[in-house]
Amino acid sequence: MSAWMLSDAHADFIATAYLKFIDRGADPQKIGQQLLRENCRSLAALYEERHGIDTEALAQAAAYRYQPWRANMDPQNVSKQARCADYQCCEHGDAWTESASGQLIAALIDCTGGREAPLSDFYPWGIDEHPEHAAAPQPEALPPAVRPADPSAAAQLIQLRAAAPKRANSGAVIVAQFSATGLDLFDHAQQPDLLRTLH
Repeated sequence: MSAWMLSDAHADFIATAYLKFIDRGADPQKIGQQLLRENCRSLAALYEERHGIDTEALAQAAAYRYQPWRANMDPQNVSKQARCADYQCCEHGDAWTESASGQLIAALIDCTGGREAPLSDFYPWGIDEHPEHAAAPQPEALPPAVRPADPSAAAQLIQLRAAAPKRANSGAVIVAQFSATGLDLFDHAQQPDLLRTLH
C-alpha cells in the first residue's frame, strides 16, 4: 500500500465540507490542521523506517492556514475526497480511526453514502489546488473555435469591403471568412464554397 501527503486545498475542502454537512460551528482551521498532522503520522508509520522523517510534510502541517472552499460541494465529490483522505491517513491503524480527524472523516463518509457507495468517476482522487487558483488556459492552447476574437477584425472587414470594388458584369462580391490565422478575403466568383458572403 502507498500513501501521499494531502494538499492544503484538500484539507480546506474537507474542513468546508464538514461545516456544510455536519457542524457549522466547527473550527475549520483546527479541522484542516489536525487532518494534515494525522496524515503525517500515517506517512511516518508507512515510510519512516525506510526513508526517515518527512520534514516537508511536517512543515506543511505546521504552516497550514485554512481557506474556504468556494467551488463544488456535491455529496459525490465530498464522498470521494473524504475516502481519499481516509486512505492516505489510515496507516497508523486504530490511532487514526480513534482520532478526532478519523471520526470526522468517518462522519463525512457516512453522511454521503457510506463506504460501500460507488465512487464517482467524474471527480479526481485527491485535490491539488483550489479551482480559482488554477492557471487559466492560454490562447495558444485553445482550439481555433474558442480563441479570443481579434477586436479589430470587424473594423478591418468593413474597411476591406469598402475598398474592394464589385466587377461590373460578374456580380461578384468580396466575401470573408475567419480562420485560425485571421481574416481572409476572397472573390466569390472564384471561391464559391466560402463560409460567409457579405451582401
